[in-house]
Amino acid sequence: MPHIPDPRIHYQHKRQPKREIPIDLCKSGAAHAAGAPEHGINAGAAATIALNAIGLVRQQFRAKTRVNAFVSHGGDVTNIIPARTVVQVEVRAPEIDEWREVKARVLACFEAGAIATGCEWTYEATEPPYAPMVQNPVLADIWDRNLQATGRELTSAALGGGSSDMGNVSQVVPSIHPGIAVLGSTAIPHNADFADAAATPAADTAIIDGATALAWTVLDAALDAGVRGELLRLQAERPEGFTRTANWA
Repeated sequence: MPHIPDPRIHYQHKRQPKREIPIDLCKSGAAHAAGAPEHGINAGAAATIALNAIGLVRQQFRAKTRVNAFVSHGGDVTNIIPARTVVQVEVRAPEIDEWREVKARVLACFEAGAIATGCEWTYEATEPPYAPMVQNPVLADIWDRNLQATGRELTSAALGGGSSDMGNVSQVVPSIHPGIAVLGSTAIPHNADFADAAATPAADTAIIDGATALAWTVLDAALDAGVRGELLRLQAERPEGFTRTANWA
């Protein structure tokens, strides 16, 4: 599965585990913000405390760990203390164990906000978790050779911070998730310039080169008796139903 993660690079190795969590801070605590603020329970303040706590605890996070959050609902009008606030949060880390640890610390920040303000709080997942990408070294080497055969030059790339459900697939099936460049572009992903770069002849060439290299990689893996045998061995050893459950989460 070739991917265009960044127009400036050709290949990247592991993508990060991720989970998105909405935090709902609420209690029946609406009150007039000027006339009777002492009777309110401020869910907005709880969210502010939690987000500031996350900002402070980031100092102890390891490199490549990412926590992103925004308030998707923070009240209705300025003259009523908000009785309900919803914060959307996602947690990323290079390894699963670290990801679990960071998730627990982030949830503790929201618990702190709720305790400090007297709010109740709940959370739930809004999307499946994404596992780290496990690149199969044999398939990756074949891909590299085939990409070079298209006339492209391989370049090294630092570990990116993106996440993909391809990571879940790679936990149970031999996989690769390489990157391929839109040559001549310096745009970064999730940016309007990147969308413009994706609609250029250079992007069309990247898609064709990526598809060609991937097709050649499939053929080489199937026609090489040693590689084919190893892939079939891994398939035979895979437990029944293993591809249908998130065994890593």
